[in-house]
Amino acid sequence: KLNLSVQDPRPVAKAIMMLEGRYGWVITYEDPRYSYAGDIADVTEKVRRDLHKYRKGGAPRVLIPKGGELSFQYNVNRQTNLPINPGDVVQQLLDAQSASANAGRFRMEQHDKIIHVIPSAVNDRSGTLMPQQSILDTVVTLAEEERTALKTLESLCGSITRVTQTRVVVGSVPLGLFLQHKDRQRIVGKTAREVLVQLFKRIDNEIKLSWQVLYDPGTKMYVINIHMV
Repeated sequence: KLNLSVQDPRPVAKAIMMLEGRYGWVITYEDPRYSYAGDIADVTEKVRRDLHKYRKGGAPRVLIPKGGELSFQYNVNRQTNLPINPGDVVQQLLDAQSASANAGRFRMEQHDKIIHVIPSAVNDRSGTLMPQQSILDTVVTLAEEERTALKTLESLCGSITRVTQTRVVVGSVPLGLFLQHKDRQRIVGKTAREVLVQLFKRIDNEIKLSWQVLYDPGTKMYVINIHMV
C-alpha cells in the first residue's frame, strides 16, 4: 500500500494533481459551488497587498474554500510499484473525502482513458448537505463557425454562463496549442463536459490534456483551467 496525504483549500483537487503527476493519468476535476460560511475561509488579510488603500475592514474580501487535510491508502503491484486500476485509486480518494469533515462530495465517471471527478453534493447556506449538479452537466449549443480552440473554449464558457446564470470564464490554458488549432464545428445538445473532451481530441489525440474547474466563493464565478499531463 502507498499513502497519499494533502492539506489544501481543495484537497481533492490537490490529490488529483499529485496522481496525474505521479502516474500520467488524466483526471479532470470540478468544484462544487460553496455557499456555507463554515466551508469558506477569508484570506483577505493574508493575500492582499493593497490594504493600506482602504479603511480598516473595507478592502474587497478574498474568499477561498476552507479545505483541510485528506489522507488515504491505495494498493500497488509489488513488482512494479504501480496501481493496477486507476479508477480504484480515484474512488478510494473520493471515499476518503466522503468520510472526512471537508466540504463537498464527489462522484466518478470514467470514459476511455479519462477519469472525471464530478461534484455531487455540498453544504447549502444553512450547512445542510444537499445534492448539486455540476456546472459541466449544462447542455450547450454553439453555432457553426471557424474558431480557434481558444475561441471555442471562450464560446463554451459564454454558453454555460447564459444557461446557468453563473459566470464561467477561461483561466490558464496552453495558449500556443489552443491558438494554433482551428476547426469548424456546430454543437447542439451536448454537455459542456462532452464538448471539452471532444475539443481535446480534435486538438491532438496524442497530447494528454486535463482540466480543473474552480469556483470562487467571493465572486461566485467559475474558472476553467486547462493543463497538460
